[in-house]
Amino acid sequence: MRSTPGQGTRMLLRLPLTLAVLDVMLVEVGGAPYVVPLSSIVETMQCDRADFGRAPSGRRVLRVRGEYVHVTDLVTNFGIRTKVADKDRFVVLCEAEGSAKIAIIVDQIIGQQQVVIKSLEENFRRIAGIAGGTILGDGNVALIVDVQGLKSGSEQKTAA
Repeated sequence: MRSTPGQGTRMLLRLPLTLAVLDVMLVEVGGAPYVVPLSSIVETMQCDRADFGRAPSGRRVLRVRGEYVHVTDLVTNFGIRTKVADKDRFVVLCEAEGSAKIAIIVDQIIGQQQVVIKSLEENFRRIAGIAGGTILGDGNVALIVDVQGLKSGSEQKTAA
């Protein structure tokens, strides 16, 4: 910032241009948009066609081609209310780092798009299960689901 008496003030503002573009699946949970990285999605299915069960620990699991996968309902995980009936909801089967899978329950699948990601930790505390945020084309803010974080949290709940 430079100020010269009688001439005015000159301000120079430099903004870093660090953009990370991510291909995502846009979903809705409790009326709010969330995004799941496409790189971690294996498949999607309707809840009424899914084969749910319970593990000996009491945790909800999904049986997919002979494999049992832990289920995380984002409504429950994030403490959100929804008006969508369980049978009308969707399962997003994701693969975390390595070969570990997790089934994420969402209210609706909206579609695919590319977003610019922004870390939330610069301005907010770390939120388990959230990797960052993005501003959608319509101006709404969507949180980016951290599949690895949800998987780690799921494993910790099972161990407890």
